[in-house]
Amino acid sequence: MREEPLDRLAEAYGLQLSYRRETGEWRSPADDVKREMLRIMGVAADDSRSLERSLATAPAPLDPTIAAPRNLHCFLPDWLIRGRCWGLTCQLYGLRSARNHGIGDFEDLARLAERAAADGADFLGINPVHALFTAEPERCSPFSPSNRRYLNPLYIALDRIPGLSTPPAIYETAGAPLSTAERVDYASVAAFKLGILRTLWRRITKGAATWSPDSRDSFEAFVEAGGEALLAHARFEALSHHMVGQGKGAGWHGWPKAYRRADSSAVHRFAAENDNEVRFHLWLQWIADTQLGAAAERARKAGMRVGLYLDLAVGNAPDGSATWFDPALVVPGASIGAPPDSFFRAGQDWGLAPMSPAILRAQDFAPFRGVLEIVMRHAGAIRIDHAMNLYRLFWIPQGRPPDDGCYVLYPLADMLRALAEVSTAQRTVVIGEDLGTVPQGFSETMRKSGLLSYRVLYFERVRRGFRAAASYPRNAFVTASTHDLPPLAAWWAGHDLELFHSLGSLDADELADRRKERARERQALLSKLKKEAIKQPFAIAAAAEDDAKAQELTPELAAVIHAFLARTPCRLLGVQLEDLCGADAPVNVPGTHEEYPNWTLRTGETIEDVAEGRRWSTVVDAVAGERPRRP
Repeated sequence: MREEPLDRLAEAYGLQLSYRRETGEWRSPADDVKREMLRIMGVAADDSRSLERSLATAPAPLDPTIAAPRNLHCFLPDWLIRGRCWGLTCQLYGLRSARNHGIGDFEDLARLAERAAADGADFLGINPVHALFTAEPERCSPFSPSNRRYLNPLYIALDRIPGLSTPPAIYETAGAPLSTAERVDYASVAAFKLGILRTLWRRITKGAATWSPDSRDSFEAFVEAGGEALLAHARFEALSHHMVGQGKGAGWHGWPKAYRRADSSAVHRFAAENDNEVRFHLWLQWIADTQLGAAAERARKAGMRVGLYLDLAVGNAPDGSATWFDPALVVPGASIGAPPDSFFRAGQDWGLAPMSPAILRAQDFAPFRGVLEIVMRHAGAIRIDHAMNLYRLFWIPQGRPPDDGCYVLYPLADMLRALAEVSTAQRTVVIGEDLGTVPQGFSETMRKSGLLSYRVLYFERVRRGFRAAASYPRNAFVTASTHDLPPLAAWWAGHDLELFHSLGSLDADELADRRKERARERQALLSKLKKEAIKQPFAIAAAAEDDAKAQELTPELAAVIHAFLARTPCRLLGVQLEDLCGADAPVNVPGTHEEYPNWTLRTGETIEDVAEGRRWSTVVDAVAGERPRRP
């Protein structure tokens, strides 16, 4: 049978018949993959007869052109159009303070923002704080949320509950062991914090605790404004805890059939019989939203011109509250991932549910707009994880390896239009993470649409070494490293290579080769720093004396590297808190699960002590000297 009809049908439903890998080679999905992808979309393509019928009703193919809509741009404040600024980025869960209980919280966020603002920072960026699964807190990846529209209640600061009197006495003593732990023990943190919050909620509902009328009214208004979507999330959370108590999973895929739809009669009966529990989860969302908003306001009042910089994950977990509430929006039978590249030779399966391009169009992109509006509500800037999802996503059929995946196109012009309109209305800067396999022309389209590109020092190379500071793009966010890469001290010393070897990602020969390559990279960066005549040249000279010293990233050398990045024309510079702590371990190693403690590492010192340390002052002074805050 000739395959031209299959290819026409595949293109009609957005499948890309070929794509260029990061390595430069072209890859095309096999015919059985095309059929499987079409079947997942609900399109019959098993034989010539079904192909003919499907072609007769197929939509017009999406325009594969990567072009920006005219006269639509994401928001940039006037001062940032002309100027530049810098800020901090951190993992909120990993913040250690004198008052939190084993996990960073929104009060820590506010205090760190105020401290950084005093030194000239204009923003504080954090990991996604979307709602996860409180009934199964070990599912802790911030990039695999239950629902991107809502917040993780574990970030609630127990000593800042709005409108309430002092929490119970148990608050101080029972949480003390969690405060000193080296890693976030999510199960223990959840048990403790949710236990305290349940105690407070019982006191409120029984009238034993004073809850100010203004706070009560604010809560009721929040619930009313949240509508059916917020109510469904609270019902999901209540059901999730109930199902875990019955020995079932926190996600709805493992629930009895009667409870697998948010609109089922069984769910409505459960909600009516457990109304107080549902309202408890509504209350948690109100507290979290109130505290995040307060942190954003404190950041601005402290002098930050951007404020909070929040992260938007690329999708939702397939068994979370988002897919439970609106199952038609996602495509079952496929997950989002990435094709093989130089870092991940087997590709990646992120286990996230892809949104249906057809349903997005049919709903006039309301689900996409809704997520953006909520995430931008308290944000002066957002980062869109894997920004290429505005144009295409790599779908992997269930049960197949990532290499059998296929790119599916999304309506880029419409996605960009929705993004630009919400960004402008909310006055929120948008950063697009354009790393990995980036289609040709996409980054330029981002620039024309007002999105900032995402630039990481490690990847900014030219044929003879690292690129000059002046050659970096203007419309960009620049940083030394990210949450998926080793912090600067680990990269400099090559400790990430040792880690990959211990995890089995590099054999002995590959490790030896990579060590030599890393030594060349260190010298190349040192040469570039000398050529750029960055201040504090003694730090470079000392580091280059011999290989042993070259592998130690001193505070002075860290300052020189960040001063180099601060000299670039990029509008935003992000300084990782991990690099101000001298952290030597990555917060996440993609592709690992139990082999590495992803998303659990805490800062070695409290935020109060880090901010008073020599590395903080040395690096921050160097950056602020290159990028002073100006009106």
